[in-house]
Amino acid sequence: MLLLDDLRLLYRCRGLDFYGIAARRAEHYPATQDAQLKEYSLDIITSLQTGKFDLAHTQIHTLFDFVSSTFYPDIANLKTICQNFCETAYSHTVPLDRNAYYQYTQEISAQFQSAENAASLQRLLTDALEQLQRRSNSCTCYSQRIAQAVSIIEAHYMDEISLSGVAQMLYISPEYLSRSFKKEVGSNFNAYLNNVRLEHALELLKEPSSRISEVAEKTGFQTPAYFSKCFKTAFGISPQEWKMKNMQ
Repeated sequence: MLLLDDLRLLYRCRGLDFYGIAARRAEHYPATQDAQLKEYSLDIITSLQTGKFDLAHTQIHTLFDFVSSTFYPDIANLKTICQNFCETAYSHTVPLDRNAYYQYTQEISAQFQSAENAASLQRLLTDALEQLQRRSNSCTCYSQRIAQAVSIIEAHYMDEISLSGVAQMLYISPEYLSRSFKKEVGSNFNAYLNNVRLEHALELLKEPSSRISEVAEKTGFQTPAYFSKCFKTAFGISPQEWKMKNMQ
């Protein structure tokens, strides 16, 4: 049976009322909590630096179990820790492009800042690392230039990017990029770009409030009509039909 002081502590950690008296989260919490969290974090950083994503996912699950069981109160610190995980994974798995890296850090920071609690933060972190793992796997067999081109597409798919624009960023000719991209990736530049955009469109369409026009705009398609055409060519049904089918 919990003692009275234990009950007060439990309610304070959860931000609840204790017999009508509002008990706020404690301003300070045991130093051992932060020390343990730091130990978990260092293990995860090591796994991400060496490309051991599967081990990192297991360690992240352990970290958030600890957060949940100890009612860890500093959500802002958790957001910073999660951003560090993603930045580490990005810098050690994706061919580094300064502009792409900067944009990625801005986007991932905005996503984590929108998290309302530890559970939603864990989901965002897991999704982000899974995307980086797929990008890492796709780049392992490419030459440096093509790996950089793939990285640029992944980071800027929502923008107006083109073969000539990416070639200019890489200081190579569009003809060389087109030929090498087709040879190494197995599809031409525009087809790969559309596939990346469609992959992200599928995720957005899962949101109940999403609209076709908004999804088209957020994923870089010029018009909703062109988005629908590409989507139907790829999946055999329209975006609206896919959305209705997968929301049931």
